[in-house]
Amino acid sequence: MKWIVLLICSAIGLPALIGGAAWLLKRYPLYANGIHTQGVVVESYESYSSSGGRMRGQEPPGVSVSYYPVVEFQIEEGEKIRFEGSTGSLGTPDYNEQVGSKVEVIYDRRNPHNAQIYTFSQFWLGPLVITIVGLVFFLFGIVFFFMISKSDKHFGPDFYERLSREALTMSKGAICVSGIANEIKEREGSKGKEFVVIVSARMPDRVSEETFESIPIFMDRAGSRLLEQKGRILGQPVDIYIDPYNRSHYYVNLDPLLTKLMKTDRRYW
Repeated sequence: MKWIVLLICSAIGLPALIGGAAWLLKRYPLYANGIHTQGVVVESYESYSSSGGRMRGQEPPGVSVSYYPVVEFQIEEGEKIRFEGSTGSLGTPDYNEQVGSKVEVIYDRRNPHNAQIYTFSQFWLGPLVITIVGLVFFLFGIVFFFMISKSDKHFGPDFYERLSREALTMSKGAICVSGIANEIKEREGSKGKEFVVIVSARMPDRVSEETFESIPIFMDRAGSRLLEQKGRILGQPVDIYIDPYNRSHYYVNLDPLLTKLMKTDRRYW
């Protein structure tokens, strides 16, 4: 799971982070060496956003409208240049960028068509938002990866398998069959001695019985007391929840049986 989260966050965050950083680097030479002048907003065209991307033209139903200013300015040689603002305002044109408004412009002397409205929202906002969003996604993936790694060490490598099996009890699609506890096996586990309860049950579409194994119960104080009472466990009915798409994925639900034992013999707990 931790690798999946890291890959997803990296797949979203890294391209955005790299793209935003590249956009900032592209803007910096214009910021450092550009010529400042005054321009006038001569047009404000409507741009429509939909699942198909940004479009100019008639408004499709159910999409949002953004307004992008078109600015005209004159360079020192007398030529008039028009360019489109890089950031649009949603719903209505920005009051500072309505037709007829004067705006500060910064342009490249060697390529006057490389020009931008010199305000924070037009010049810096776009690349900063993309960079920050990419960084947040990427850092979230790394932090989440190490948090899950730490929980793996604390709970053990089988923690998520147990969690997944227990989730079957809440799944509407799981196959639920009733079995009988007929054996208790002791064994050496990763954290010391443990035991499992073996349950036999017959699937609805089969004639012969199958055996199912509970998740391990460790030999702590409560586990040892349960093992001492195995005579009260064997022969008892136990529900088994089975994944219909992968029958090797199942959960033997001992909780009702163990709860009953704890209630009827409190001196052990």
